[in-house]
Amino acid sequence: MSSNRTGNPARKITSNLEKKDSTPSESGKDFISDVFGGNDSPKNKKPQDSVNSSMKKNSQDRKKSRSSSESSEKPKRKDSSDEEEKVQTKKKSRKSSKKSSRESSRSSSRERKSKALVPIQATEPETKTFLTQKREEEKQEAAWTLNDLLFPGGKISKLCRITNPKSKDIKISEILKRSGIVENNPVILLSGVEGEKRAGLLVGIARAAYSTDAIIVDNGLKSGIETACYRKKVKLLGVCPEEMIVYPTKASTGDRLGELSAGHSHLIVMGTKGDGMRWEYAVSFKLEVCNRIRHGRGGQGSLPCRALCVVVGDNTGCIWEAERALKADMALLVLEASPVGRDIVSYLKGKSSTLPETFKALLKKGEVYVFPESGTAEHLASAVHLYLAICFKPKN
Repeated sequence: MSSNRTGNPARKITSNLEKKDSTPSESGKDFISDVFGGNDSPKNKKPQDSVNSSMKKNSQDRKKSRSSSESSEKPKRKDSSDEEEKVQTKKKSRKSSKKSSRESSRSSSRERKSKALVPIQATEPETKTFLTQKREEEKQEAAWTLNDLLFPGGKISKLCRITNPKSKDIKISEILKRSGIVENNPVILLSGVEGEKRAGLLVGIARAAYSTDAIIVDNGLKSGIETACYRKKVKLLGVCPEEMIVYPTKASTGDRLGELSAGHSHLIVMGTKGDGMRWEYAVSFKLEVCNRIRHGRGGQGSLPCRALCVVVGDNTGCIWEAERALKADMALLVLEASPVGRDIVSYLKGKSSTLPETFKALLKKGEVYVFPESGTAEHLASAVHLYLAICFKPKN
């Protein structure tokens, strides 16, 4: 029995079968009990325990073999993991070296760029020039101001006030540009106008200015030409000293002595009240404005336009202005119907006159034309247009 308990259960079953085959006389119950057995039989309990013990042993042996195999495989895995870690560390070191090289190259490139940008960033001269331009503009604005003057009836003119005409910060070209007057245009200067005596005749000058794009310059007072210039949108520029003029008010009718007349598109007022500036002091500045309009800035390729001084001659003070016009290479168109015109015509015909000797000498050398008393506004318009548009100065 001891050998059957410790042995293999399959061998035990075969031995029992051999015994029963050898003893056929035994009953079937004994055979069944011997082979299968009941739950309460002690014979069957012992072989079950042996089977269980053998199964347990086999399972323990398998576990041991697995543990031994795992233990044998673990160092191999560790070795493979160590190798993988070494490879990863090498890759990381390579990546870090590449990153460091890139960063170093970037830093070097930045340093080069910064070194290259050092002279470009030095913008001190530009700021200085910008500041000087601003200062010049501020000086110009302080030397003269430009505003709109509203007359009764809704007419507006550009008013430029110059407190100090002798200031070096005054630039006539800048005044004309901001006022909207284009340079390199013909000029018509009205000299010796007093009141509206010649209004019907001076309308012809407005027509000529309209057809030739000329700019008319006068003293800013009423002469009768303002309405025609306003209708035809001809630029009429008045230059006058502030000491000798009066500004219009809401209740004024334009009949006061020295009042600025409506219809002027532009007005230049010189000096201040109480400085004692007279009409003759504004003549030089008026001629400078005329020369700037006709000549422009005088660059290469610029052609000067014609300029004509129309001596109306109702005021004897125009002689000084006509003399300066001749010195500025302007032609004279003398109206014979006026007192000063008759005196000039008598001198040209060789008769006695009361003109100054300096003016007489200029009349002989200069370009002088006489408009007869019988002429009308249409004749005057055609004569002025002919001179400004077609006629050229003859060679001496």
